[in-house]
Amino acid sequence: MDKKTPHILVISLRHLGDALLTTPVFAALRSHYPNAFIAACVSEGTEVILTDNPCIDKIFLVRRDYRNLFKDLSHQLRLFRDIRKLHFDLTMELTHNDRGAFLGFISGAPKRLGFFFPWDGKRFPDMHNLHTDIITPDWAAHVVDWNLCMIEHLGLPIPRRSPRLYWQPEDEERAMKIVAAAGISQEDSYVTLYPFCGEPYRSWNKEGYAALCDHLEQKWKTKVILICGPAPKEVAFLNDIVSLCRSSRPIHLGGRFTLKGLAAVIHRAMLAISIDSGPMHIAAAVGTPVLAILGPQRRERWGPYGTDHVIAQKTWACIPCMRSGCDNDKQQMSLCLKELRKDEVLAVLDEKMASLPGKNHLNQTAGGETPATP
Repeated sequence: MDKKTPHILVISLRHLGDALLTTPVFAALRSHYPNAFIAACVSEGTEVILTDNPCIDKIFLVRRDYRNLFKDLSHQLRLFRDIRKLHFDLTMELTHNDRGAFLGFISGAPKRLGFFFPWDGKRFPDMHNLHTDIITPDWAAHVVDWNLCMIEHLGLPIPRRSPRLYWQPEDEERAMKIVAAAGISQEDSYVTLYPFCGEPYRSWNKEGYAALCDHLEQKWKTKVILICGPAPKEVAFLNDIVSLCRSSRPIHLGGRFTLKGLAAVIHRAMLAISIDSGPMHIAAAVGTPVLAILGPQRRERWGPYGTDHVIAQKTWACIPCMRSGCDNDKQQMSLCLKELRKDEVLAVLDEKMASLPGKNHLNQTAGGETPATP
């Protein structure tokens, strides 16, 4: 790309956490092409993770309307038109997605990067053929490093590998008012706990989470903030945890924060405890140490990115199976999480808590931007 202002489109059509893990790619592109027009194309509902990012000039949304075929087709055609008219020079499809491959092709970009997976070439239609450059990722690497394979393929330097999340000062101010109203002062240390995302196969048991809250308050004299999304099922899960606590009073703030506000609250925590989820990746991105409670997931690929994190997970031979529960049923608890004992998780927790400084992040200034992670 010899143009002074190349047009580059990065496509990631999955979930919030996946979109966040693409941010080092944008940073590398912006560092090498400071005058480029750099756009992202993401699934509707995940765009908030990329807003306020100074490396991104525009965000395209893939909207779906399954109830109205005409409206759905109208959305797709409008998206094709809007992408096409910007005359992109390069596209990078990061999630091995057929729709993403087609969007790269329809852009008309002369250089289109995509991944090659073992099953490519064995199905029809084989959309990976729409790319001009095929990259085989390192299956042992983290997804962040997968994404950066494309930067390495282009021969560009990588200024940083850690994901970043950005927010405005007012996002943090609103969130911390909620925290203060719940009884946590600027001097208080706290731990955040994100236990449930609506899919039981990723979650540990409620009794175990309650034991964590009791242990943190009794042994470590630390308050616990329970967080989740606004879905009634998630809020109810947190209610049950509170009711099972024997000696502690965790602060239930589930569903109270915007995503940027949630990031600010996690940033100020001394530790974030989380299942495999977007908030786990948010915690790692904002520089907060993580205790991840994992089940069937491949920790090397999907665990928290960086060196300051710990993981509680069974060491069974079947892990990682990478299935959505033992019977591929997202609504059933995974056996490896069901059998994960409280003492196993508490041992990991105690070792991590002992290594942390006595203060949390309350006196650090985010300045609308997260600190750099390792």
